[in-house]
Amino acid sequence: MKIDLGKRDLKSLFWILRQKESYRAILNLFLKIERPFSILWNEILGRRFHSTVFVRTPLMRLKVFLFDRVDLSTLLGIFCREDYKLASTDKIIVDIGSNIGIASLYFLSRSNETYVYCFEPLPRNIEKLKQNLTPFSGRYNLDEVAISTQSGEFDFFFEKTGKFGGLNMNTAQQKISVQSKEINNILGQIIDKHSEIDCLKIDVEGLEDKILKHIDTNILNRIKKIYLENSGVMNLSPLFTRKWRYNVAQFIRHDCT
Repeated sequence: MKIDLGKRDLKSLFWILRQKESYRAILNLFLKIERPFSILWNEILGRRFHSTVFVRTPLMRLKVFLFDRVDLSTLLGIFCREDYKLASTDKIIVDIGSNIGIASLYFLSRSNETYVYCFEPLPRNIEKLKQNLTPFSGRYNLDEVAISTQSGEFDFFFEKTGKFGGLNMNTAQQKISVQSKEINNILGQIIDKHSEIDCLKIDVEGLEDKILKHIDTNILNRIKKIYLENSGVMNLSPLFTRKWRYNVAQFIRHDCT
């Protein structure tokens, strides 16, 4: 029997509370987020969401624009649970599946020297991403395309929030035609310019493992760390160590641990 607490499934809430990372997130919520009690209460109950949230970062007080309740969960996972934690030396970041820019905001607010390459094909998300990244004009590049194992024009499926969308989600409510670029092509261009990629984040709703396995070895070995949502890949390369944090697989190159 499914039991709900507000709009939150009680079973999923208990799962969250069993994860040790959830308690780091709660601590950081009070350290980094303004109005933490109200935000925590609404997140637990899954009720109304805050359309704007103020976050304390190493660089500035950030105003983050949220457009749905699921965006709040994303913000807490990234800024408080630190799903995509960066080292102080990480400067060149690739954010595949940038959505409304919350992960890119986290990356850009770590250091004045960080530069982010964003890839997002959904127009409704792109508009919101640009709004969120306004304070960092000139420090990110946005390519309005999907990323996959081949280039071309494909159907992109999405639901009403824009949070969950991808090239293989044919059960979603809506679809549009988008341009896609092949992963090795875009990573190769970035590596040609910067020599290495410090962090590659991939969140493309189900295609993460397929894309990861498609990356050429020579390119893979020029990436210091890779973050994938819900990845089942166990062995990537002898050069990488696999770790797990909440629902994010982390592949860290041995010389970067």
